[in-house]
Amino acid sequence: MKYLFFILIFSFTGLYAQNVGINTPVPLSALDVDGDLALRVTSLVCINGDNHDVDISTIKKSIYKISGPVAAFSVTGLSGGVDGRIITLMNDSGFEMGIKNQDAGSTAANRIITGTSNEIVVPAQSLISFVYDLVLTRWRVTSVSSSSAG
Repeated sequence: MKYLFFILIFSFTGLYAQNVGINTPVPLSALDVDGDLALRVTSLVCINGDNHDVDISTIKKSIYKISGPVAAFSVTGLSGGVDGRIITLMNDSGFEMGIKNQDAGSTAANRIITGTSNEIVVPAQSLISFVYDLVLTRWRVTSVSSSSAG
């Protein structure tokens, strides 16, 4: 019976230590994908003015296309922060989107650190990406991409 116990322990340990490969017979990392990657997109409706604690926890996707505002608007915080979660907001509204730094209008754990200590303006048809930092309990801006020339 002792031997059976040790065999079971070692076989389960081996399963957890293996890498996972998709389209590769010999994965070289914890997740090794040989091919392209598709991240799912969903719509996200915002309002004019400040959007506090924007809900990205009900529908969990990686990319959110923003629509709704009929004037310039801002995002002060995002709900659904999990350590390491990466998301992108696509400003499809046709208006400038402000990303406010550490705005008190949002719950502390939903606030955003812009990296500039100031608001970031994201033009229409542009993108901004975030990662959630559990140590800081904040969303951190990782990149801003503008579709405008120059």
